[in-house]
Amino acid sequence: MEAFNKRKKHLKEVLARSASKIHFSFDLWTSPNHLALLGVVAHFIDEFGQNQSILIAIRQLHGSHSGENQAEVIKEVIHEYNLQNRVGYFVTDNASNNNTAIDALVACFLPHLTPKQRLGRRLRCLGHVINLSAKAFLYGTEFNAFEKDAEAFKEQSSLLRELQLWRKRGPVGKLHNVVTFICRSPQRREKFANIRSQSEDFATEFDGLKLVVDNAARWNSLYLMIERALKLRDRIDRFCIDHAESMHGSSNKKAQSTEEYESLLKHDSLTADDWAVLTEIVAFLEKFYTLTKRAEGSKLSSDRGVLSDYMTILNILLKHVREYRDDFNFRAENPDLTSPGIRQLCACIVNCWTKLDEYFAMVNDTPAHYAAIVTNPQMKWKYFERQ
Repeated sequence: MEAFNKRKKHLKEVLARSASKIHFSFDLWTSPNHLALLGVVAHFIDEFGQNQSILIAIRQLHGSHSGENQAEVIKEVIHEYNLQNRVGYFVTDNASNNNTAIDALVACFLPHLTPKQRLGRRLRCLGHVINLSAKAFLYGTEFNAFEKDAEAFKEQSSLLRELQLWRKRGPVGKLHNVVTFICRSPQRREKFANIRSQSEDFATEFDGLKLVVDNAARWNSLYLMIERALKLRDRIDRFCIDHAESMHGSSNKKAQSTEEYESLLKHDSLTADDWAVLTEIVAFLEKFYTLTKRAEGSKLSSDRGVLSDYMTILNILLKHVREYRDDFNFRAENPDLTSPGIRQLCACIVNCWTKLDEYFAMVNDTPAHYAAIVTNPQMKWKYFERQ
């Protein structure tokens, strides 16, 4: 406790000497021991002109997860650090209760602002906007329901229902099931790893690569799973063929898992069209992945993760999605040029475009985005003139 109090006193001194307003980001999550925890991070320019982001509190949230309840906890933290007269902007994800929380906080510490001006103090997490857009592409408009169902089936150990749920997602779901099937067992992982040594057809540059298991809640893990699988396509196909042959040749099929048989042999082996769709998906999402990394920023790089990136990155993504949308619409109108799986991606691209466009329209709520570009020496007004 002594070390904690010493650290807190030091943080108060650092914040008091800061050269800028103090901006805050906060997020709520559930700990492994099932406590609702609210983390608060302070962002500021220190006395030496360095950009700082420091965790100043992790508090248990009692009762409702409403915006009002979160705001009360954050108010306490701001008062504890004596920052009530230095409040700047708030950065959060796009959960609706954050609108309420930020409005209550700004009304408390900046009471002279109008409702419209209070809204202008809310900055939306760019990574979360990209996340929602990528999920809209991969899962459609009901991705929250899909994630809840997938998590529920996993907690219930209902493997068959989980496999069936994923299978409805098309080639992505089928690949997820195959990768999960292989990686669920040490014996199957070993069998997959040994396929390389039994064949001379695979490129040596891919030797030793392992499958990447995705996390349904994180679209980028799904992207990395597909990207790796494309490099291991021959090995995956060979594993599925070998497994099918071993199942058909078994003299004791009843001893084999019905779920395994259903998951891999009957429904989840990938066709050439499936691989074509997965190739297009990786090509489409690569831009989202690289721009997410750029938006994360770094203390080692002062020109990444800055506020002026918000609008520019969204513009890049909108242009990227628009080009894909036009190309796929053209291909969809010419059935001879593509497969049904590829044509289905048209709807996925429209879902992504709709989500991106929705959040780009919200840029106008926060004039700071425009100010960040105009005051950026590399951009200024010329950026808008070029758009």
